[in-house]
Amino acid sequence: MLRVQSWLDSVAEKDAAEALRLWLALLRYVTPTLQAAAIADLTPRSTTERLASMTNGELMRVIVTSPEAKDLVKQGVKTRKELLLGLIKGPQATVLPKPAGSEPIPEIPSPLLQDEE
Repeated sequence: MLRVQSWLDSVAEKDAAEALRLWLALLRYVTPTLQAAAIADLTPRSTTERLASMTNGELMRVIVTSPEAKDLVKQGVKTRKELLLGLIKGPQATVLPKPAGSEPIPEIPSPLLQDEE
C-alpha cells in the first residue's frame, strides 16, 4: 500500500485530478462488483390480495387452467360462458334435486360471463 500511496502522491504533485482518477480506477479494479439481481416479493399475502392484484386476463388463465375447468371440458363444455356457468353452479347443481314447487332462478347478466369478441 505504501508504494501505491507514494505513486499517487507523485502523480498528485503534477496533477491532482489525474491522481484522483487513478485512485478511482484502482478502486474499481480491486473492489468486487455485484451484478443486478431481481428481488422476489416473498411477503406472504392472502389469496384475496393475490386475486385482487391480478388483471382480468391473469384471472381468466387461473380459472381456465383449474382442475375443475379441465373436468368440465372433458364433459363437453365448449364456450367460455358455459365454462364459467359450470364453475359457478358446480357439481352440486346436477346432483341435488330441485325442491318441489321451486321457480327457476333468473340469470343475472355479468361482465365476466360475456364472450370476448
